[in-house]
Amino acid sequence: MTKRKNPIFRIDNVAKKIQIPEKIINKYDEFFQKLSNESIFKSKIYLEITTDRFYFEGWFQFDISNKQIDLPDFIIEIVNNNDINVKIQIITTILKDFIEYYEQYKKLAILHKYLGFGNSPRSSESFSERLCCLLKKLYIYKETNKKTRSYDATDEQKNRIEIKATTDPSCPTTMNKDNEVFDYLYWLYFNLKDDKLTISVMPSKNFNKLKNKADDRPDVRLTDYSKKNAKIFKYIIDINKKEITEITEP
Repeated sequence: MTKRKNPIFRIDNVAKKIQIPEKIINKYDEFFQKLSNESIFKSKIYLEITTDRFYFEGWFQFDISNKQIDLPDFIIEIVNNNDINVKIQIITTILKDFIEYYEQYKKLAILHKYLGFGNSPRSSESFSERLCCLLKKLYIYKETNKKTRSYDATDEQKNRIEIKATTDPSCPTTMNKDNEVFDYLYWLYFNLKDDKLTISVMPSKNFNKLKNKADDRPDVRLTDYSKKNAKIFKYIIDINKKEITEITEP
């Protein structure tokens, strides 16, 4: 499998609309054609935005006909107040890529259990974070000069977001016991048996009791924290149709 080369371009000033240069449109015509055929991606494009001080990554509104990208006001505000030159990189990801990864991960998880190698293996953080950002309109954000992030993502209200993903709501994962470093936790639960995805959005106050734990990164289980003050969003992952559809319950 050859590694994708993603287009990079620079702009001198940031406005509410960024025009993609014609040479990039022509060079990556196949990608833009695929993008126009993806229902959930029809008006979304995945970008990495790097400045001297800040780094953003996420899905942005994209006008296919005019080849223009809209930036949220909070990003415009941060960039205009701190930087002049901005580096933009387009990540040529479409929905099919997420479905294909999920399908292969599901096969690996089944083999993992069949061979007696314990619980399901960990999935890619980039997979779950980027998918969560797409479905819930979040943005990965950090200061450019820092190697690590104190939280995973942010929303347009500048809330600090932590993202977790598991394939078993009772299976433990670890997290920082200091819940003051984030405002909300988005927990993705992939039901591999029924191909369903549940995203539970919980406020940081749900995790106040973690401060009393001896470990800096204690075990947590979705079932212990999603019963109170949680907003639940449910989706169907259709492997055959290569679609993800939100379930609207009456």
